[in-house]
Amino acid sequence: MLRPLALFVTLSGIACFAPANAQQVRQGSVGFVLDPTAAAVRPLGGVPGAAMIGDAIDLGSGIVSLAVSPKQDYYIAVTSTGSALFWQRASGTVQPLPNLPAGASQVILSPEGSSALFVFPVTNQIRVITGLPSAPVPGMSGSLTDLLNPANFFAVADDGAQALVSESFVPGNPAPSVAVYTAYGVPGRIALMTPATSIAFLSNSHDALLSSSLESVLIRNAAAQTSRIALHPAVNSSIGAIASTDGTTAYFVNAGGVVSSLPLASALSQPVSFNCQCVPTGIYRTAGAAVYRLNEISSGPISLFDASSSQPRSLVIPPLAVPVNQ
Repeated sequence: MLRPLALFVTLSGIACFAPANAQQVRQGSVGFVLDPTAAAVRPLGGVPGAAMIGDAIDLGSGIVSLAVSPKQDYYIAVTSTGSALFWQRASGTVQPLPNLPAGASQVILSPEGSSALFVFPVTNQIRVITGLPSAPVPGMSGSLTDLLNPANFFAVADDGAQALVSESFVPGNPAPSVAVYTAYGVPGRIALMTPATSIAFLSNSHDALLSSSLESVLIRNAAAQTSRIALHPAVNSSIGAIASTDGTTAYFVNAGGVVSSLPLASALSQPVSFNCQCVPTGIYRTAGAAVYRLNEISSGPISLFDASSSQPRSLVIPPLAVPVNQ
């Protein structure tokens, strides 16, 4: 059922963040986000419902991919030169991520941020770093040449022992699937009726959410595929999926801006849904309890989804004062 949208526009937040609160903005109280036009990281200061975009953080190099810890206590930024820069709130310093070679183009964090997956396009590999943030060490790696079609989306489990890579459709090739990588060689494959539109692991688990245009499923233990649970078709074609930390609820967003909340104990029940009135790019955790970011920096506002109550609501962070496309 489509519920009414409670919309809280935080334009008043601009006035709230005078210079006295500049430190709060700089620290990124709500989180951090990639500004693709400036190729830089920007903090989201304040609290959900009263937040603003802070000044770009100078990391000394253009940023092409950013992954932010769900706890907002660190982020990893991949630069245009293929190096990975690691910032921790505890130290306040930025340094190269240890135990990782150069050449990465993309970084994806696990649900709780204890592992990170890096994509290396030149060598056609994925590499996993575990032990984040305090003791990062190399984990498993895999070759994307084992795929039957080009790679599309990526996900990694919190222990770094499993990774998912969805395949794109190529006419004349075998039907695309979702490959499951482990440390034991050639990946397994999870078949879907159409190419996956979003993939995600549950927190501290090898269970995975997969969505496509014709079906969405919860796979118990992705590598072993011990069970396959069909989800309500209302969440099909999701471009972003994420589960609550306790694994009881899954949240999906589609390209039309419909956000759906689905209890996994009754996966075929009608989800609670509403339209964010935004153009989403995915769904990402923030520092707010059960508050998720739905899009990136653009000429418009950043939209947040607040799932902390039975009535979902949308929160808005005002756009930059100067449009990013100028």
